[in-house]
Amino acid sequence: MCIVVPCTPPAEIDDRSKVHEHNKSVRKPRRNPRRRRGGSSTAIKENVADREAVVETDEIDNHNIPAQDIPVQSTVEKGKRRRRRRGRGKGGKNKISETSDESSSGDGTTSDSGSASDSGGAAPLHLTRDSDTSPKIKKVRKRSSKKKKAEPIHLIIDDTTEVEKLQHVAIDCEMVGTGSDGLISALARVSLVDWYGQSIFDTYVQVSETVTDYRTFVSGITHQNVESDEAISFEECRKTILDLIKGRIVVGHGLKNDFRVLKIDHPWYAIRDSARYEPLMKCDQSYPGILLPRKLKELASVYAQMNIQIEGKQHCSVEDATAAMMVFRAKKSKWEKSIEWKLQKTNLMNGTRSDISI
Repeated sequence: MCIVVPCTPPAEIDDRSKVHEHNKSVRKPRRNPRRRRGGSSTAIKENVADREAVVETDEIDNHNIPAQDIPVQSTVEKGKRRRRRRGRGKGGKNKISETSDESSSGDGTTSDSGSASDSGGAAPLHLTRDSDTSPKIKKVRKRSSKKKKAEPIHLIIDDTTEVEKLQHVAIDCEMVGTGSDGLISALARVSLVDWYGQSIFDTYVQVSETVTDYRTFVSGITHQNVESDEAISFEECRKTILDLIKGRIVVGHGLKNDFRVLKIDHPWYAIRDSARYEPLMKCDQSYPGILLPRKLKELASVYAQMNIQIEGKQHCSVEDATAAMMVFRAKKSKWEKSIEWKLQKTNLMNGTRSDISI
């Protein structure tokens, strides 16, 4: 019985033994050249060359491939990718790895620069890791792609019925001055508008007393207006106003003065005076806690977006009555609740049951 033992040619054995001896002499502990503080460029290149030689001999041992058939570029590229992954996010450290890779991948031109750096004894500035000389890389924060939420739009929902709208009228009066000093007010014009600001009644009124101040720069009233044939008597005007506001809610600004000059009374729960409604009033700076009425011009600009009583122009009673109605409509819901609460409180104090409908 014969046993065949494969034998390796002596030439191959000699070659493999030489490769192993070379590995033992060349193999060194792998150290990252990027962790070194400065140093010459030749030291970095030697470490890179040694690692390439180790990789080549390992592949020769495992696969029995001749050294001349292994592409050197593939091992260099692997080293580049590995160093980039390790140095990712470390700022200026990547600069050193890139320069060392470029020096190791050169075909002879880098040896001249390395010898020049050795002869000088100091490494170039772009290869050092000194924090003073290395460029500072600013981190740019990415803008969030989330869009800002739009602010909600508050819409005023008017739930007033057509019947309720007919129950509201706004009034405004223009006056002239009588007496020796012109301080006594007399009615010269009166205007009423409906819920939408449409004129219901607008007329000039004859003045029985002697007018000493027409107040034309404010009221726009002249002697032709009160002495014309279109002007009606005070008694006729007062009767017409009483018929129009009977059983209705009267809206206005400073209604106390208007009712005084008209010589009429109206129930308090049916009056909506923007000069006396507390949420529309302002605090007195001299005496805290005391509320003062605001001008109709200011209220109309804030709550009704109306520009009235322009400086240098005369007032219009129809325009002022319309502005008072629009201000009331902007505050109607809370205003009506406050009136209902006052009515209930009044009825409890009087011990009676209210049959009043607002």
